Amino acid sequence: MVVHRDQRRADVRDVLDEFERWLLQERSAQECTAAAYTARVAAFVEWLPAPVEESLRKLTAAMLIEWVDLEAARGLKASTLGKQLVMLRSFLQYAHRSGRMGQDLSGVVPHAAAWRLSSIPDPVPAGTIEALFDTLDLRSPKGLRDRAILLLLTGLGLRACEIAGLRLDDIGWRTGSLRIRGKGDRVG
Repeated sequence: MVVHRDQRRADVRDVLDEFERWLLQERSAQECTAAAYTARVAAFVEWLPAPVEESLRKLTAAMLIEWVDLEAARGLKASTLGKQLVMLRSFLQYAHRSGRMGQDLSGVVPHAAAWRLSSIPDPVPAGTIEALFDTLDLRSPKGLRDRAILLLLTGLGLRACEIAGLRLDDIGWRTGSLRIRGKGDRVG
């Protein structure tokens, strides 16, 4: 069960205990997973005014977004916030299915962007690309190849693996198009 649950309001404890039982019985969650979900959702349930049952009946999308904004303002890592929001959606589904809420508001809860390396890279300093092009010997096949690679990298933003995977058949000479084999052999 939930850690420190004895320190919570009785109405909060009751809802959280039922949510945890629902996860175990209806969702076949492992005990540690159900306990983790319940512990993460506790902050939301405690945020609701007493009595919780009445607050859940009156819960609106605006109230949910307000709580999500408060959580986001706490400065949690995106991955932590994302987990919290997944667990909140699960709780809202439970609250609807158990009759505590008239409608399922789980779809209102946004998804937190938590993908790796999601920041935009710093731009290449001005003149660097031109200086690189100036070093190429355009009279040699190697220099022409390198120029083509640099144009694909800088002009189209292709990845090195996408460029390495190009074949002559991938070039649409008449249409001016390229067939790119990306991650997972997706063709674009």
